[in-house]
Amino acid sequence: MYQWAFLIFLYLLGSLFINVLFSDLSNRDCQLLSPFFGIGFSGLAVGLLLIVRIPLSLPVFFLCLSIILYTAKMLMNKPSLYTFSWSQLFSGVLSNVLSISFVLYIAVSCFFVLMASAYASPDSTQYEGAGRYLEQGGLVHFNTPRMVFMLNGRLLIVGAMHAINRLFHGYSLYALNPTMCVWLIIFLAHTIFMLYRTKDKVTQIFLALIFSVTLGFYKHFFVIMFHIHSNSLAMIFFTLSIVSLYLYSISGEKNWVYIGSFEIGFACLTRVDMLLCSLIFFFLLNLIRTIDYKMIKYAWYIFIVSLFPWRIFALYYTPWDTWYVNSAQLSLLIGTNIILCLLSILLHKYNRMSFTLFRRFPLILGPVIILFLIFFMPEKIKLSWDLFIKYILLGHSTWLLLIISLIISTISFYYIDYRDKNYYILFIPTMLYLFMLFLLVAFGGYENVDHSASRMVFHIVPLFIYSLFIGFSTVITNKPKPQRGIFAS
Repeated sequence: MYQWAFLIFLYLLGSLFINVLFSDLSNRDCQLLSPFFGIGFSGLAVGLLLIVRIPLSLPVFFLCLSIILYTAKMLMNKPSLYTFSWSQLFSGVLSNVLSISFVLYIAVSCFFVLMASAYASPDSTQYEGAGRYLEQGGLVHFNTPRMVFMLNGRLLIVGAMHAINRLFHGYSLYALNPTMCVWLIIFLAHTIFMLYRTKDKVTQIFLALIFSVTLGFYKHFFVIMFHIHSNSLAMIFFTLSIVSLYLYSISGEKNWVYIGSFEIGFACLTRVDMLLCSLIFFFLLNLIRTIDYKMIKYAWYIFIVSLFPWRIFALYYTPWDTWYVNSAQLSLLIGTNIILCLLSILLHKYNRMSFTLFRRFPLILGPVIILFLIFFMPEKIKLSWDLFIKYILLGHSTWLLLIISLIISTISFYYIDYRDKNYYILFIPTMLYLFMLFLLVAFGGYENVDHSASRMVFHIVPLFIYSLFIGFSTVITNKPKPQRGIFAS
């Protein structure tokens, strides 16, 4: 039961962080977000120890978490822990522990620990090997075999979870992914229930329950739950970041913006390709009319401070000619995020945002890029068309149902968008992400059918199904057209 103790620790740690950073967030939201924050900040602590070259152990791990907690609190414009109400913190954490959500989390995590079911692929052994390497005091060295591959693809956050689990005397971390995937379903179902609380209880419960069953038993989501690799956690963090933006656009509660920034930062620590998804997140953030200069600045601060130290550290150890992610590719991803950061902050500072133009930006830039590639790099288009579109998405049954659903939902998008201007924030990320995968396959230089893009499609599954249910709920509840949406029109 050592692994179960580790899973409980993640919840309690996340509860501590979220109550310190977002003390005015509702108790239920804090309870449902706690495990995800526990994972993110635990991985961040392991990354910081690797950067400063201190071997991992429980004492230094807890010390590092304390430093991160203080730094994060300062970042959230609360300069001193002494000004914080410790009684409020204690009551917040205690209410999380003495809650139905915590009891439910104990039950879910205990079920998967006792179930002891997991799919161990060759990648799984690499994640577990990375965890054992870190738990035994391993550090990053140039002469360590395959260190570049491990550094950019295996150490954070999944490798860190395996390492900490070993510190708790656990062996194979098989229950983490299924527990977090089920907890994601519970969180998303809760948001659907709360978004339509003006309707009768039967409709609320029906929508939340049908969504849970649909996502939970969707073939690919159900299978990936039991895989020991990074796709599940990257999928969870990316989904939470976009849903957080949607919740802000509905409620106007700015804490959701900062929660989303943390979540997309954790996603980028989990997988390097999530640096593409961060562009989607901040593009959408810039489209929300009520986002001011201070909010956009803090959102970027959170993202940069949580992510960039590790990515710059990884860049230092990444050569130009490696087969996985080389220095040029990593520099391009980091540089693109920096450019978007500067542009968005400057545009908000000097009030130069054209919301309508930015909203239509994907519809304009996407065709322009495709036409450019057709005329000047037709071989790139042919590769991505044959490999990504024809083989991965349409060539067999793996993603065919998702693509058919996407086409149907695209037809109805304008009707739903007319009634709910904020729906754009849930629907467009799927389109942008698939377009980015199309370009990734075109320029990645890898032409085999076992391309990682086939697994990267997993990352948008919960978000897409969630958007379908939000759109469906908008239609069946006859939600009236808003007089003035918070989202750009």
